[in-house]
Amino acid sequence: MRAKAHTNLGSLYFRHKRLDVAMEEANVAIDADSGYHQAWILRALIYNDLGEKQKAIADSHHALSLAPEDPETNNNHGWILCDAGQHAAAEPYFKKAALTPLYKTPGLAYANAGLCSQRAGDMTKAKSYFLRALKITNQKEPKAHLGLAEYYLLQGRYNLAKKHLQANFRQTNPPSSKALLTGIRLANSLGDRQMEQKYAKQLRRQHPDSAEFKKYLESTYQ
Repeated sequence: MRAKAHTNLGSLYFRHKRLDVAMEEANVAIDADSGYHQAWILRALIYNDLGEKQKAIADSHHALSLAPEDPETNNNHGWILCDAGQHAAAEPYFKKAALTPLYKTPGLAYANAGLCSQRAGDMTKAKSYFLRALKITNQKEPKAHLGLAEYYLLQGRYNLAKKHLQANFRQTNPPSSKALLTGIRLANSLGDRQMEQKYAKQLRRQHPDSAEFKKYLESTYQ
């Protein structure tokens, strides 16, 4: 199937942040089969990363109209809405994805619901979603661990923050820029200058173009 082949190739480029080539592949896939919902959601995710939120939402809505019961499409649609600041509107899509029988990654949907609640400022709800994600994945959802690390860091419960951050590091390689910045903040709070510098060097080396590295450069942690 031509549309599937180009969507898979586009997804590969998307994961490697080659957004221009990924967009070309997504457009070819849509031209080949306008009813192939995975191509539409791929293009929506690319638009989202490019900061074109309204185009992302439009494509995501269209993907959902083609496959309203598909859990991955619901999860991605929820994330695109959340990223556009529509936190309350996003939540039902995460829950629908997580509760869909045979969905392979319900923990990810709950973790995304937690991150979206965190962005909305509802830390109690965020914590509940993160814990649910960890419970159903046998403690193997890195996004949930990172969310809890940030939650406990804000509370000043540094041992718990460190526990969840280390779990995130064990489950992701290399660590995300967000995780490394959380590590810098935690090390700074603990007065561990050596660990702080270690995470800062990793952030500079592995994610020099990230928003988190920019935040670090503008911070008082240096």
